[in-house]
Amino acid sequence: MSRELGRQYVLDEVRGRGATGEVWKGHRKSDGQLFAFKLLQEGLVGDQQIVSRFVQERNILTGLEHPNLVAVRDLVVEGATLAIVMDFIEGGDLRMFLKQYGPQRPAVVCQIGADIANGLAAVHEAGIVHRDIKPENVLLDTATSPPTVKLTDFGIAKIAHQTSTGRSTMLAGTMQYIAPELVEGKAPSPISDLYSLGVVLYELSCGAEPFRSDSIAGVMRMHTDFNPGRPAGIPDLLWQLIARLLSKNPSERPANAAQVAMALQALQHDLAAAPAAPRIAQPPAPVPIPAATRRISLPANETARGDSTPTYIQGAGNPSLPQSGTWTPGAAPNTKRRSKWIVPVASIVALIVVIAGIAGAANRLGSSDETLDQERPQLHAEGSASADEIPEDSVTAGIMPDLEGMAATRATALLPQDVEVEIVTAPAPPGRPNGIVLTQEPAAGEEIGDQAVLTISASELVIDLASLDPINYTGSFPNVGTARVSGETYPRSLSQSRSGWSGSTDGSAEYNLGRNFTRLEATAGLSDDSKSAQSVFELEIIGDHRSLARVELRLGEPVNLDVDLTNVLRLQLRWTFLNPESTWDSATIVLGSPTLTAVPGFDPEEDE
Repeated sequence: MSRELGRQYVLDEVRGRGATGEVWKGHRKSDGQLFAFKLLQEGLVGDQQIVSRFVQERNILTGLEHPNLVAVRDLVVEGATLAIVMDFIEGGDLRMFLKQYGPQRPAVVCQIGADIANGLAAVHEAGIVHRDIKPENVLLDTATSPPTVKLTDFGIAKIAHQTSTGRSTMLAGTMQYIAPELVEGKAPSPISDLYSLGVVLYELSCGAEPFRSDSIAGVMRMHTDFNPGRPAGIPDLLWQLIARLLSKNPSERPANAAQVAMALQALQHDLAAAPAAPRIAQPPAPVPIPAATRRISLPANETARGDSTPTYIQGAGNPSLPQSGTWTPGAAPNTKRRSKWIVPVASIVALIVVIAGIAGAANRLGSSDETLDQERPQLHAEGSASADEIPEDSVTAGIMPDLEGMAATRATALLPQDVEVEIVTAPAPPGRPNGIVLTQEPAAGEEIGDQAVLTISASELVIDLASLDPINYTGSFPNVGTARVSGETYPRSLSQSRSGWSGSTDGSAEYNLGRNFTRLEATAGLSDDSKSAQSVFELEIIGDHRSLARVELRLGEPVNLDVDLTNVLRLQLRWTFLNPESTWDSATIVLGSPTLTAVPGFDPEEDE
């Protein structure tokens, strides 16, 4: 049965259930656009602090655009429901693909793995640890030809792990793919995600996970105390990479997902003729690790920070690219008004450090038209980086390649290691995703030199009006907190109470916007707990002494507001009790979940 979600959406049918909640297919009321909706289970949203922290991450989640990611379009908070609005993907997941087709040829394993790693690299660059890499979270978009590999559910595992309910359900659901350092209580890191990717590659190669047991505890012990057995039929080069990803010590795994993607793209060409390994029902016996070598450690920079620091973004754009092995979990990116970063870039030849023996393959980057069997869906991701797109001479000859239109991760990977790259953000043009190179200096074909400037497309910043303090107010200071209007809950709201007997019928609050915002969105109404059902209020929104909107508010009749704030310096909210003589009981006017959309490049910290 269909039901409404918030002001904009309708949920049409349940498509699946998992450890963190239900997945629905639905649409947007205004245009019928289809979306997938992840409704998190109530046990994960009962803690208001957790919900508020998750909503704060709206900008970083909705700002992630990559061909190998399922885009997050919105977050909706409604009563006990927290919904994540995502692109609707036609097609099944990698689990269904494995069940139908079994183990894949090594070239196909490399192709799928490279696409997952490319999407994972974008997630990590945004400061997010996925935490739940598994076949169920890899979708195959059959709306494109060939189908596109897309990673989903990034950001969801974090809120799940912040409650005891979530930790228990997520632990049981992902134990086959969990990194050994997480079993021992270490904080998640991007390197933990690479271990999980190694498990997926293992499973794609032979049809079974590397560790199985009759109990969760048994699987946990295998992750920490055993190396995986090697299935027959997996080529040496591919096995070396899988074994490296499954290293117990995080510092022995590849440095980042981008390196893994490039290594897999190189191997895809080299292993084009290799056949698929036999399908196995059970993995080979795991190999015990001697006690003296069974220590699990993180790089020094990753042990200093736990998971207590929330990951959020304060400005537009993507954070700087991390150097190999120096990613810090939870670090908020540096975003100035020009949002620029100076970063050293690792060159493509760094592939040789990913695994021993891969150097020869790395020098023969390419792709094969015969990658997939004819009877199987072709899975090369349209728009993702393929090996034959990398111009080898652009790195060695000192000539600036043509980077415009590339993802920032791909663009920077093409530059020599000693080049300092200045990243500048600019608004994303219509139809263009975030994280794409818009302009470059030097221009394509010119000498590179020791510095380069890339302008990267970036999303708008949305902030909570309730997080700002008014510079002036009349009546009393606006209350900030949860309010219910016409049966819907608004966790972050502004409210004011008025009664006829008090003689105080008007109130206002004024905010200094500094011409930094373009839009105000909110739901206005009277709180459901108002004692008076007859009260009528007028709410007027004023910008620089000009009336921008004026509405009358009655109990049970909420009004959706969408107000243009372009070039507004001072914003004033003014409310008037229109019929105080009708009742002596009080009523509370509410501005539910008011948000401000900032001009591109605005940095709240710089503006202070």
